[in-house]
Amino acid sequence: MKKIVLLSICVFTSILLAQSVPEMAPGYMTMKKEAYRVYESGHPSNAIRNVRAFLKRHPDSVHAKNLLAVLYYWQGEKRVARAILEEIVAAYDFPQAKRLLSRLGGSVAGAKQHAQQVQEPKHEAHPSTQKNSGQHAEDLAYLLGYARRHPEDLESRKFLLQYYLSVSDRAHAVQMAKEILSIDPDERETLKVVAQEDLVLPKSVAKAVQPSDERDRMAALLARYKTQKAYHRYINLYQTLLDRGEYLPRYVHLEALEIAIAEREYSLAKRILMQNRFQPTPHLHRLRALLDQKLKTAFLL
Repeated sequence: MKKIVLLSICVFTSILLAQSVPEMAPGYMTMKKEAYRVYESGHPSNAIRNVRAFLKRHPDSVHAKNLLAVLYYWQGEKRVARAILEEIVAAYDFPQAKRLLSRLGGSVAGAKQHAQQVQEPKHEAHPSTQKNSGQHAEDLAYLLGYARRHPEDLESRKFLLQYYLSVSDRAHAVQMAKEILSIDPDERETLKVVAQEDLVLPKSVAKAVQPSDERDRMAALLARYKTQKAYHRYINLYQTLLDRGEYLPRYVHLEALEIAIAEREYSLAKRILMQNRFQPTPHLHRLRALLDQKLKTAFLL
C-alpha cells in the first residue's frame, strides 16, 4: 500500500503541474481537512454542512464546490454531485471536476453549451503552482489512507479505480477492482468498468463474477420464497447451495442472515456471519445485536 501511495502521488502531481486551476479561497485547506475529519468520524451530513457554510462565505470558491461534489459522490448522491460539477465546468477550466463529471455520465460539452446559452462569462483560470499540485497529491494520499483504514468501504475504492484508469495505471486499477469485488462481487459499476476496460482479474475473483444462468435462477427462487414467506423452503434451499459451495450474491447472504435469525436458525446465522465479509451498515449492526440477544435468551432458557 505504501508503494501505491508514493507512486500515485508522483503520477498525480506530475499531471496537475501541467494543468491550470483557480486560486483557493482563504482558509480552504483548513476547512477541507476538518471536513475530511468529520466525514471520517461517521458524520457525512455534518461534513457537507461545513462545506456549504464555507461556500456561503466564499461563493466563488471552485475548490470548495468540487469538494462538495466529491462528498456527495462518496455518499452515493450522484445526481447532486453531477449537478454541482456541471455548474463548475460550465464556468471554469477545472480538470478534476471534468474527470469526475465524465465518470458520472455528465456532459462537459453540454454544460459548456448551457453556459453559452445563458451567456455566462468564462472565467480565466490562474496558473497552477507547485503548492496547489502538492495539495491535490495530499488529497489522493488521504483517500488511499481512508480506504486502508476502512477495509469495507466501496465508494473511495471506486473513486480510486477511476483515477487509476484516467492516468492509464492499469496495474493499480486491477488491484483496486480486485479489492472492490472481494468486498462485494456484485458491485455493478465495477463489473461494468472491468468489462469495458478489459481488466484481467485473478482467477479467484473472475470465477465469482462470471455470469451464470443457474445462479440467477437459484437467486430468483430464493427471492420468490422470501416474498411468499416460505421461510423453511428458503432456508433449506439456501443451506443446500451453501453446502455445495455455490456462489451467491452478497445481498442473498444478508437476506438469509435476517431470515435465519427470525426462524431461530442461530447456527446458520453464525455460519453466515463467519463466511461473509459484510460491509458494516446500521442494518447489519441491528442484526448482529438481535442475534446476540436471541443467543443470550436461548442460553438462559
